[in-house]
Amino acid sequence: MARVRLFGEPKTSELSLKTPVRKEKAMNDLLHTFHDVLGQHGLVPEEILADGNLHRCPTEGKPRARNGAYIAHLDKPATLWWCNWETDDQGTFCAEEKQTLSFAEMSAWRERQHSIRRQREEECTRRHVEAAQQARQEWNAARVCDASHPYLWRKGIPALEGIRQSRDGTLLIPVLDAANNLQSLQRIYPDGTKRFLVGGKVSDGRFIIQGQPEKPIAICEGFATGASIHLASGWTVHVTFSANNMPVVAKSARDLFTDKAIIICGDNDEIGRKRGGEAARLANAQLVLPHFTSGNGTDFNDLHQIEGLEAVRSQLEAALTKQHGLVALDMSEFLSMQIPDRGYLLSPILPVQGIGILYAPRGVGKTFAALSVAVAVASGGAVFNWRAPMPKKTLYVDGEMPATSMQSRLSSLVGGMSIPPQALKNLSLITPDLQPCAMPDLSTPNGQAMIEPLLKGVDMVVLDNIATLCRTGKENESQSWQAMQ
Repeated sequence: MARVRLFGEPKTSELSLKTPVRKEKAMNDLLHTFHDVLGQHGLVPEEILADGNLHRCPTEGKPRARNGAYIAHLDKPATLWWCNWETDDQGTFCAEEKQTLSFAEMSAWRERQHSIRRQREEECTRRHVEAAQQARQEWNAARVCDASHPYLWRKGIPALEGIRQSRDGTLLIPVLDAANNLQSLQRIYPDGTKRFLVGGKVSDGRFIIQGQPEKPIAICEGFATGASIHLASGWTVHVTFSANNMPVVAKSARDLFTDKAIIICGDNDEIGRKRGGEAARLANAQLVLPHFTSGNGTDFNDLHQIEGLEAVRSQLEAALTKQHGLVALDMSEFLSMQIPDRGYLLSPILPVQGIGILYAPRGVGKTFAALSVAVAVASGGAVFNWRAPMPKKTLYVDGEMPATSMQSRLSSLVGGMSIPPQALKNLSLITPDLQPCAMPDLSTPNGQAMIEPLLKGVDMVVLDNIATLCRTGKENESQSWQAMQ
């Protein structure tokens, strides 16, 4: 075994007792070369043990931890492997050119590479297991994410289901394997800095934003990008955390969802275009890159912030149409189709997927009427001459009513309509007095993003009223209503 000390003169080693001075000097030179190579990659071992075994060591970034590893061989061909777990940097150094090696030396080099590969894989497995345990501990200790988190606010996205926040304010995004097991975490700090758990496995990892099951799957790089895609389309999104990981996740998604439409949403930069194209080929999917009519950006969150969710939605839908094409049916095919009836939320005035507007002068009871409709739909009951065929999940968004007045009116309605207790859970309310912040402006992307997480599973939304909940633009201009619509 040969060693080299980092500081001061090297001590006399066993090597000096058994080898000529010239050979000893050559080996010490190699050890110093190895030390320089490790230093260039951020590793700072106290001494280099050139025994062919894997050794952990500190790094420049974490001098008290052991987030680096190396394997060193001095016998010709002298070989060094290193890995810096903090930067995910690893590589191999050989002191001789391969073409200068004899047949025996080349055989020894191949055997050495096999040994390094085996030890490296064993070390990776150990580190992945340790990081997964740490990830579970941090995840269990974290809390529900604040909707007002600085990173989310800057990106114009809500605190979607499935993410958490640590006590120091760091966002935690779970990195899941194909079986939905937690293998690592991505930390996003309030200033936007992103870090993964040291030693955690990211390859083939993904975070999934669940969308409507009948809609396509989008695959993208970053969490904020995925949130914008989901908000604009309602699609399920697989976040891969890096461009290099996109092809692996795309292939895995295609294997799991053989008949599903998959859209690869790449970043519009060199690596995004390259890996996005590779992912599209592996998944037999369509690649779409964001295009900007104004401003500069690279991903779909940039497009969301610069041009709005409608621009994101339009480009995604165009990509989907390009993949599948428009469908034209001849009259005989169309007439022979079994098209299910859309049905009603409240028959015969409110069809499923319909829009209704209640208009009346101020002070004649619009809120009381709207509440009556909401209670009827939520309970599967009747109001006026209209009946709800079955109970439906309803969200009532109130923009101006005092909470006490709303409570009084709703209590009277529930008592007068004989609502069954189990139906009370079907109606949820957002009312200004009980919010930690101002009511969202639903004519803006940020306002829509605030309400989006509350729409999961909701069949009907009541907005009371348009004037107080949609405050951007001019009320009498049709263009001002496009974002809201």
